[in-house]
Amino acid sequence: MADTQLGPSAGVVIRTIDQTVRPADPPGIGAALIGPRAKGPAFLPVLVKSVDADSAMFGSPDVKGKDFVAYASRAYLNLQTNPLLMVRTLGMSDTGVSPGWTESGASAGLYAIGASGSNVVALIYSSGAVTLQGTLTSSVDTLAINIAGWNSVTASLNKSDTNYLKKVLNTDPSQYSTYKHFVYEVIDYAQKIPTAGSAYFAQQLLATNNFQDDYITGSTPTIISQPFNSIEYNLFGIGSINAGNSSNTLIKVTISAVKKSVNEAQYEYGSFTLLVRDFFDNDRNPNVLETFTNLSLDPSSPNYICRRIGDRYKVWNKSSKKFDEFGQYDTQSQYIYIIPTTDLINQNVPTTALPWGFSGYRTFPSGAVANKASFPDISFVNNLLYKNDFNTKVCWGAQIINNASGNLNFGMDDRLKHLPTAFYAASGTTGQQFSLKWISGSIQSAAGFNTSTRLTDNQISAMTTSIQMNSGSTFPTPSSSAGFSGFFSVANLENTSLAKFTLPIQNGFDGLDVTKANPFDPADMGSTAAYQTYAYRTCLDIISNSDEYQLTDLALPGVWASNVADYALNMVENRGDTFYIMDFSGTSVADILGQIASRNVDSPYAAAFYPSLVLRDRLNNKLVEVPASTIMPAVFAYNDNVAFSWFAPAGFNRGGLNRHDIVRAKEKLTKIDRDRLYENRINPIATFPSSGPVVWGQKTLQVKSSARDRINVMRMLLKLQKVMTAAAINIVFEPDLPVTWKKFVDAATKELDSIVRNFGITDYRLIFDSTTNTAAYLERNIMYGKLQLVPTRAGEIVLLDFFVTNNAAQFV
Repeated sequence: MADTQLGPSAGVVIRTIDQTVRPADPPGIGAALIGPRAKGPAFLPVLVKSVDADSAMFGSPDVKGKDFVAYASRAYLNLQTNPLLMVRTLGMSDTGVSPGWTESGASAGLYAIGASGSNVVALIYSSGAVTLQGTLTSSVDTLAINIAGWNSVTASLNKSDTNYLKKVLNTDPSQYSTYKHFVYEVIDYAQKIPTAGSAYFAQQLLATNNFQDDYITGSTPTIISQPFNSIEYNLFGIGSINAGNSSNTLIKVTISAVKKSVNEAQYEYGSFTLLVRDFFDNDRNPNVLETFTNLSLDPSSPNYICRRIGDRYKVWNKSSKKFDEFGQYDTQSQYIYIIPTTDLINQNVPTTALPWGFSGYRTFPSGAVANKASFPDISFVNNLLYKNDFNTKVCWGAQIINNASGNLNFGMDDRLKHLPTAFYAASGTTGQQFSLKWISGSIQSAAGFNTSTRLTDNQISAMTTSIQMNSGSTFPTPSSSAGFSGFFSVANLENTSLAKFTLPIQNGFDGLDVTKANPFDPADMGSTAAYQTYAYRTCLDIISNSDEYQLTDLALPGVWASNVADYALNMVENRGDTFYIMDFSGTSVADILGQIASRNVDSPYAAAFYPSLVLRDRLNNKLVEVPASTIMPAVFAYNDNVAFSWFAPAGFNRGGLNRHDIVRAKEKLTKIDRDRLYENRINPIATFPSSGPVVWGQKTLQVKSSARDRINVMRMLLKLQKVMTAAAINIVFEPDLPVTWKKFVDAATKELDSIVRNFGITDYRLIFDSTTNTAAYLERNIMYGKLQLVPTRAGEIVLLDFFVTNNAAQFV
């Protein structure tokens, strides 16, 4: 091919060939962080690519300043580098491992507070007996509550009172050891519910002192069809991608635009819309997070609900140590997935079925408190009034927002909380179901109206307050009279503003010991049977598969417990392609040196840094103390962004911490401190007057003195291993012949030359020919090569000799 830069006439042609371009890492390869987060999927590695995406999925740092993983994620992603692999921990059980919390003692556990003949109004978890006195009168709504081992208080059911129940009792579970109790659930009411003369009581609920359940990813009840000869078919449930407690009040789901087929003779399936909404929005001004329109229950349709939204989910198998996968269609939502019933999958539901309601939310069984009171069901919307105005935007179904006031309704968020599985295993019940079949109204005089006539907008507007939800115990029979007041049929409601309902997520549970200020305190990881230890080890098992998860670096910010840290170190050594930023306990130089001596850690795959750092939390406008491992993944990422992974992530050019919002080091180290730490393989963080805190070391935790005792060399080798693997994978199963060997050598040489040009290695020799691929290897189907290389060392000491001479001296 002719060179277009060469013309027909004589002359000089100068060409510039740029060989300084930084080779990009393969997409999707970055650091991994493991630890607790405010929300998000649990035990499922998720690639996050920006601070906004991370906050949306896993939440922002909490105001307590202990959200180390959230801080680490923000610092890392602020650099806009490769995606971050985030793995959230929650409480999980195994043989001998119990998550959650429990309390010993016959009088310990969950107490129901209520009034005889009425509803329970609160649940209190206590280490001792809860007793109370009081009788409701027309003017008195207070009661005297005594918590054994703590105190007695006078509490009111009136939220506006200074001694309202939540104001005088402890509502922070982490303060349980101090107050000997905490309020687990309060079902608020707009006014006094117990009738005058009712005596208050406190009743211990059997078997509820044990909250040692696995973490739970919440879900909705099963959505049901309209009645077919009094049969309502189970269609599908909705699972939350977000795991744990936060799933209960993150979103709600609205089913709307429910309509039959335009021509059932030709195609029987109807359609509907599913909206994912903010839990705390209101119907008049909904905050819609996702919209899925024109959904169908037809499995062959491109709009089939499982296909459009997704029904695939993973569950970690503790025995096989791999994920079991369920469902057919990948999830297209950031919040939910569909849980189709067996009947829907097997097409055992009528083709004209429509989502028309939902089965009841789980509630306490009757008689749970010796028949003194009942536990209220989820509240349902019973009319279309919003702040006294008729409004067809109001959705039927769960009344999460009180339409009379526009505020959160009657403790709805508390009613969705998890209650011990053991309690329900003995006598579980399901609350009142909801169905659009209970919608009734009076259309007054309308000529031609019957059960097969769709309501018009004018008819709906004319009915105003006569449209109501009136549940009963029997299937209602629609009326066909022209001026009736009764229940509407499916034909009356479908494709109207009335054919919609809302339902929330229920029963999400973290499986953590909420009575501790830090449910993942490393001090509680002294045993392999601790749920905290097991949770972290499970996450490490999950990402140990290098074929599925590619990593550059790993950090478990703040976790120094040997049962976890040593397990992580073993994992990265077995992978052989990941570098671990390791934590050690200790608040002084002497402490950290004692730890490194007693732990007997010797590995080139890890490094440690000291001291902890003071971070400016811009989101919460405060300063917080964080372990160095919180920021070091960001330091490594910055180093790789402005240079290469084989450059030292230390010194003023790449190891300065001010750019990562670090205000200062917790301890200002002296030169003697720095030397002692470095001699013992702990990388010091120095403080200089003009530049602030700076990473001032880059040793690995390897004891033996060699090239691999430096971070830059070790990370170069790990990087080189990845690029060599990528080159070699392309010749697997190819003919074991010189032409194949040359293909690999050409690809590998290109990568090696690039690393030489960019100062990762100074020289290399790659041998992959007949001298290495001997007959013995050929017989064993092995292609064998050798790579010798000279890594570039980082200059850590600048030595200058100053010669002071007399005036007669001459410089040579």
